Amino acid sequence: MAILQMKKLKCAVVRSEKEAFLKDLTKLGCVQIDETEAEEYNLLHEKSDLIDLRTKHARMLSAISILNAAVPEKSKLLCQKPELEKDEFLDENGISEAVSHAEEILSADERIKAVRTEESKTRADMESFIPWKALDIPLDLTGTKTTDITFGTVPARVGIRGLENAAALVTDEAELFVVNEDKSLQYVILISYREVTGDVLEAIRGCGFNAISFQGIKQNALTAIKEAEKKHAEEMTRIEYS
Repeated sequence: MAILQMKKLKCAVVRSEKEAFLKDLTKLGCVQIDETEAEEYNLLHEKSDLIDLRTKHARMLSAISILNAAVPEKSKLLCQKPELEKDEFLDENGISEAVSHAEEILSADERIKAVRTEESKTRADMESFIPWKALDIPLDLTGTKTTDITFGTVPARVGIRGLENAAALVTDEAELFVVNEDKSLQYVILISYREVTGDVLEAIRGCGFNAISFQGIKQNALTAIKEAEKKHAEEMTRIEYS
């Protein structure tokens, strides 16, 4: 088939008939319609309806990408593309329906992302409680009238002995207790008189001590874990049915 040189076509049409005229040109299938030059026709900005259509087109493409990722469609390598009649292709009712479906998909995707964010935070909280499950005190307990209680970790290679040696150089009014340990960390509690807490913390931080805060967790670790597990299960159910 010979390739013919494109010819530039200029048309003048009554404004009220413009949309119908452009639609008829599109149906011919042999006319490429470009946006007119802004200087010639004083179109310094795109019309709001054109911007709206482009926005809808972008959102439909986003919805299709979400569907392809969630439920990839298997097809043959050289399968034939579906064909549409001209009237079906230009049917505005079909466009409105497609946009509506796209918005539903995008809305569902946003809900799923929000729940997954909550689920990740709940899982992280749950994992942070596990090393302290042997303690039968509220995790947000910070002390008494005269003492401070500080939760923290120290590298296993240093251990509690290293912290005790550093604290002993400052005061003898502080005690350290190991609650749990794994290959990389020891989980410890520091109990100290308030007057010396600042000095002790400064000394043991030099040994790798890292203080941990459980602000707002008024239960002990075991109860907090059970509540986190229940919340996590509810969030996974919400993801499944979103």
